[in-house]
Amino acid sequence: MFSIKSYLDKEGQKPSETLEDLPVEVLLNIIESADSISALHSVSSVSRHLHDVANSLLYRHIELADVHRAIFLISTLIDNPELGRYIKSFDCSALPSRCRFVNFIANSFDLRPSELAVHALRKAVGLTSLVVAVDVVLDLNSTGWLKLLEGTIELRKLVLWGRNLSHEGRVDTSRRAEWTAMIVDVLKAQPSIVELEIK
Repeated sequence: MFSIKSYLDKEGQKPSETLEDLPVEVLLNIIESADSISALHSVSSVSRHLHDVANSLLYRHIELADVHRAIFLISTLIDNPELGRYIKSFDCSALPSRCRFVNFIANSFDLRPSELAVHALRKAVGLTSLVVAVDVVLDLNSTGWLKLLEGTIELRKLVLWGRNLSHEGRVDTSRRAEWTAMIVDVLKAQPSIVELEIK
């Protein structure tokens, strides 16, 4: 039961409140107005509580377009798998599977390049949108993508980027059966998918 006496401190004054006393939803609304990633990083270094709130925004939507940043981010996610709980959407379609930087980081984790994103996402239980290059996931069993998709995530949207499978807008016939089998396996593993896009 609420009492005025317990609400007041020893001197009869209302206790001071800090930013951390605000509800998480209010903090999220405030922090979302940050105009840059560096501002979010600054907020995350203020305190452990703000670190968690800022991380939920920093890792919510990940698009790996720049190879150097992608390597840093994937390394961070592999070293700190608990950050995966914040990820809602992940786009690694621009990340080349054959690149000396990708090979370097994969070797440092004793992984193949095509396994990097799978290991980075192993704790991404809130993942609902995934954009991935088909050449990276074609061999679902050996790279671990199928195991990831059979896990606790419930994808709503999947975009398969087949830039290496097509020639002048047509799917390479030698890979058509392999591609079709992969899509069937993905849809079996993720019956929650309501939007499948193939580019």
